[in-house]
Amino acid sequence: MKILYLITARAGSKGLPGKNIKKLNNKPLVQYSIEFAQKNMNTGDELCISTDDENSLSLARDLKIHIPFKRPEILSSDTASSYDVIMHAVNYYEKQ
Repeated sequence: MKILYLITARAGSKGLPGKNIKKLNNKPLVQYSIEFAQKNMNTGDELCISTDDENSLSLARDLKIHIPFKRPEILSSDTASSYDVIMHAVNYYEKQ
């Protein structure tokens, strides 16, 4: 069975602006999620970062992560649900 590791990292946090790339122990927060997924992945598994955050996209590219899409604006608002973000990613991979 293939596993999809989905990291959601929306830009625009009101509580802590730029939190995805804020550093904790000299490492951006989103990098902890990326490294956790990579550590647990098996051959054939997929890692997807669903984000509209250009800084998170740039970091992922620097870490040699394939970025299949940028999260649509409609799924990047304060009112977008996690369910819709997850289904967007699942639907993308089902079509592949």
